[in-house]
Amino acid sequence: MMTTRDVTREIAIAAPVDAVWKALTDAAELMRWFPPMATVEPGPGGRLRRAWQTGEAIEERIDRWVPGEHLRTVGLTGAWKGIITDYRLTTQGGVTTIRVVSSVYGLPDERVRRIEREWQASLDTALARCAIDDVIPGSGARGDM
Repeated sequence: MMTTRDVTREIAIAAPVDAVWKALTDAAELMRWFPPMATVEPGPGGRLRRAWQTGEAIEERIDRWVPGEHLRTVGLTGAWKGIITDYRLTTQGGVTTIRVVSSVYGLPDERVRRIEREWQASLDTALARCAIDDVIPGSGARGDM
């Protein structure tokens, strides 16, 4: 059965919004916590590319770029082809909350469930690395992603 739905995750990090934005949008910072290879061409129409040792590679077009607030990407290649992902950041009292919504269209239910599991595992791992490696200075997680 084919379905259309959103995969949503949210997490709070005890770090300034600018540091969290940089961790999401700067290639060197991305490689510290997520993919071993990344390039970023910032701004609307730019590109976000990530690659892993397995040969898997993903390229996304940046559709929305509002520093410290909103990043939206559209998957062009690889496992994220056709998936729209919104990253929204809010801050209060020195805590930055990231809400990630991936809109998955026309994929089989099992693929959507796999995306949900992969997001959870990837972001949990990323969060642990942020805290351990101090990728985001002073970061600490609260809540679930």
